Amino acid sequence: TSYTLKLNNEKLKKAEGDLEKEDLSAANLKQENGKLNKAKGDLEKELADAKKLIGTLEEKSSSLKLNDDKLKKAKGDLEKALEETSYTLKL
Repeated sequence: TSYTLKLNNEKLKKAEGDLEKEDLSAANLKQENGKLNKAKGDLEKELADAKKLIGTLEEKSSSLKLNDDKLKKAKGDLEKALEETSYTLKL
């Protein structure tokens, strides 16, 4: 019986050690999961910022195209006026 008790005691100590290791592993996993969740949040914020920047750039691009179209029309109007003036001067 003494031998059996000693053997059972060793088995219990080993089981306790295994449980402690599992508790540490679980704690480490929770910690890593927390880090990953924070990184995910940071990336989602960066993605939102990038999308906002893209939207701003698209607005500016649209505005520049509109200005370019206005400049082309003004150039055409000036060329037409110049032609008319030149024609009038020839008369």
